[in-house]
Amino acid sequence: MVPAVSVEPVVITTPISTPIGKVQSHAEIAVPKSNRNAPSTEINLKPAIVGVDGNSAHGCSGGHYGAQPEGTKIHFHHLDRFGRRRSSPVSNLRYNVLVRAHLFTTLILSPISALASYGPAIDLGSLAGTEVRESSGLAASRRYPGLLWTHNDSGNPPMIYATDRLGRSIARVDVLGAPNIDWEDVACGPGHAIWIGDIGNNSLSRNDLAVYRIEEPALDPAASGQILSATATRFPFAYPDGSHNAETLLVDPMTGELFVATKATNGASGVYRFPMPLTPGIPTTLQRIATVTFSSPVSLGRLATGGDISIDRSKLVIRSYLLAYEWPIAAGQSLAQALAEVSKTYTLLYSQGEAICYGPQGLDLYFTAEAIPCPLGMRPSLRIKNRP
Repeated sequence: MVPAVSVEPVVITTPISTPIGKVQSHAEIAVPKSNRNAPSTEINLKPAIVGVDGNSAHGCSGGHYGAQPEGTKIHFHHLDRFGRRRSSPVSNLRYNVLVRAHLFTTLILSPISALASYGPAIDLGSLAGTEVRESSGLAASRRYPGLLWTHNDSGNPPMIYATDRLGRSIARVDVLGAPNIDWEDVACGPGHAIWIGDIGNNSLSRNDLAVYRIEEPALDPAASGQILSATATRFPFAYPDGSHNAETLLVDPMTGELFVATKATNGASGVYRFPMPLTPGIPTTLQRIATVTFSSPVSLGRLATGGDISIDRSKLVIRSYLLAYEWPIAAGQSLAQALAEVSKTYTLLYSQGEAICYGPQGLDLYFTAEAIPCPLGMRPSLRIKNRP
């Protein structure tokens, strides 16, 4: 008979790298001294029910890491959304029990004033059921909260794909009149507009940069395998100071203004604004409004590869291959003013990550990477708020 004890978890978090390159959180749960002499001890965490930005909720129980008497047995169990034990093993990375233990402890034991903005990064699954192989942009649907839009990188057909927040395929949309020369980002704006940024310019020789606007098509968010089409409107542009490569397209959710952040090898990205209003087919010259310097000891942490502005315009995020940089936006602030402030930095999963977006209420962060199958991850918000 294995003696069991229920304890309040004491968590020490340490970033660790797994053999496949993911960065996760390590949860250490201490055993009361009175149990340290037991031949074996089972430690049970109380079930943690954690919302995932309006998606299903999941939890965890059990767990221990640390120095223990020889022969100590520690048992991990996955729980389903109702707190019932699941049969899936702890090695299943889809919902990592250590991540859930950390998030639960952070929520319960930390003072509200001391909370970080997000819990640890979580691997949600993959887009294996879609045709996405090189997810280069990501945006949360405004028309159908709970769906995400993504697309492939250059050299692929001009299509965008709708998935749910577990990566299941909902629809494919053929974008008519918008060749995929080097699509690098996608963003949703006011009026059910979806903006696609054909803004990649690795060779710095393109003179046909453009953004495309389509209307988010009507679909059945509960169905799968839908094939739709939408006609794009083209808005060509140029920079005022020479050629740049870029992979980040931002749309102000209140005004509809568009911005591009360049990808600079030295980490100093220019942020450019599209003069409004835009006229279809007429080239426009962008206005440089800011320079953002991304600091990282690793070059992949300094290259801007995607971004988003939350739907309530309270914050914006720009990611690199490895990190997410986030700035608060105060009421009445311009983006240039917000970007002059100090950003918070968050680690993400996966290497070669090029896409990031906020969830439908601007709470959680979702992100993908260029891989086969294409992974989907998130950092759950620690804010307490009703979710769709």
